[in-house]
Amino acid sequence: MYAAAPSASTTHYAVHHASKLERRGRPGVVLTYDTLHADTLNSVAGCGMPLRFVEVPYPVEAASEAALEAAAERVADALGAPLGAAEREVGRKASTPTPT
Repeated sequence: MYAAAPSASTTHYAVHHASKLERRGRPGVVLTYDTLHADTLNSVAGCGMPLRFVEVPYPVEAASEAALEAAAERVADALGAPLGAAEREVGRKASTPTPT
């Protein structure tokens, strides 16, 4: 699991580094914050490959126990699910431009 701090730049770095590891055959899940949803989508689109990510509530300390349990379940599901066909493909794909 690759975790990002609550900023757009560290979200981008987490996605970028996760994509490098996945190209080397090390699949994983990127943990990001729900307040950075658009930034996460842009970073995933820019890396040119499908990456799994799970969003957690921000700030974490203000999240309910139920919200944190749900996030933990999503992480476990993402880590345990078999790779899909697109995830098994090796190499870089053309990124899809995100409308501005």
